[in-house]
Amino acid sequence: MLEIIGEATKHIPEAVRKEYPFVLWRKTVVIREVIIHAYFGVNLKHNGRTRFRVSINFRHVIKNFEHNTAGFDERIEAASKLAAAGYTIGFIVAQIMIYDRWKEEYLELLGKLRSRINMGKSAEPVTFELIQHRFTPVAKKFILERFPNNSLDIDVSKRNLKWGKFGRYKYVYPKEDAAEIKVYLISLIDEKFSYARI
Repeated sequence: MLEIIGEATKHIPEAVRKEYPFVLWRKTVVIREVIIHAYFGVNLKHNGRTRFRVSINFRHVIKNFEHNTAGFDERIEAASKLAAAGYTIGFIVAQIMIYDRWKEEYLELLGKLRSRINMGKSAEPVTFELIQHRFTPVAKKFILERFPNNSLDIDVSKRNLKWGKFGRYKYVYPKEDAAEIKVYLISLIDEKFSYARI
């Protein structure tokens, strides 16, 4: 998550930065560079009390919908270095999307994570937070205005309408699709990271 915030911070206009001088803009960017490129030996003393949450997803989502963020391999490399230094890691898999090859790509993602991440030094088990793709009518309107030629599946006829906890309706995958995503990903995580908490 810090790498995404750091990357996004690089694109904030100077006028906004001047308006909020109390925000540590430069340090936010620097921490991204440190995590992604491992400019430091991440072996800082942390006494097992520091958890890093790393945003991951399969290649299709990163390439098409997560512009100006760390790539697939960069995220796995950063997580690998953090795990090697004994930090506890939590993975955020968001937004989970269904498209033609979604199962194969999540299999690749979790397989690559498993081959690169050694959690033997961590005091706590790795965690996974799974968040399925959903959107509000306002978000859909914004996406279509900002990215008119995008390939994001925001066809409301393929979704169910659900009342959100923040007082807005949102479009979610139908129950059958949502259950398929959940069962598939949990089984993959259990297979690759039997000790993980989801």
